[in-house]
Amino acid sequence: MVSFRDVQTAACRDAPDLYRRQGPLTLTQIITFLNIKQDATALMKLAKVIENLLLELYGKDEELKAKVKADKRKKAVFADYLEHAKSKGLIGKEDYHLIAVLKEIRNEEAHELGVVKEVTRAAAALVAGIGVVISLCKLLKRTSVQPNAL
Repeated sequence: MVSFRDVQTAACRDAPDLYRRQGPLTLTQIITFLNIKQDATALMKLAKVIENLLLELYGKDEELKAKVKADKRKKAVFADYLEHAKSKGLIGKEDYHLIAVLKEIRNEEAHELGVVKEVTRAAAALVAGIGVVISLCKLLKRTSVQPNAL
């Protein structure tokens, strides 16, 4: 079985500068939340990082803006960015579904008390989320996730 430390080590090996920012960076902090049994906080922060990276990538995308306007909304939300990334081929079908699970967990945690999460579902969403963050950072030519991404 792969541990979260193995995931973190592999991610650091693949994108060594991703975790640097005056000491440990956001994904390292997310792993730390997991280590202290704050899995809900870790998942919520990971979802926020992904949302902000997608916003950075697609915030000025005219096609996305037109879709949001057609839906009679003022601005895009995480689900819109996620769907747009899937339609553009940036996020594969499996990762899309796992990130959607991450989004649902985040929404449940934000709006309900005492949410019970299926451990395997949350773990799969976490691993997919870390992979998506690394891919987005590479695409955006970023070597770090900014602190305000949380």
